[in-house]
Amino acid sequence: MFDAVRRFDESAELGCDAADIFEPEVIELMRKALDAAWSALAFAHFDDEREMRATREELARRILEAAASGERCVRVLSGRALGALEPRRAAPTPKAFLVERPWPVTGYDS
Repeated sequence: MFDAVRRFDESAELGCDAADIFEPEVIELMRKALDAAWSALAFAHFDDEREMRATREELARRILEAAASGERCVRVLSGRALGALEPRRAAPTPKAFLVERPWPVTGYDS
């Protein structure tokens, strides 16, 4: 298993692949991409803490995969992560928010 605390020079001694290690600049890019992707979901409603954590972990996993394949653009990393998420079904609108109009609805209503 990969140890995130391991130093760069230790990886050569342990026989790790170069793909197992990200430079600090790449880690910063991945963090920015995760923050951007998560903020894009600011208005998403999550049913519980577990669902929120699973979604965040899925975003992080997709960003790691894209970065491991060589992608270094924050917009592309976050966009690919968001695009890979399964679409959520919108919750039904509560009846308290539905407004009945006392007049007929026409094509000119705004």
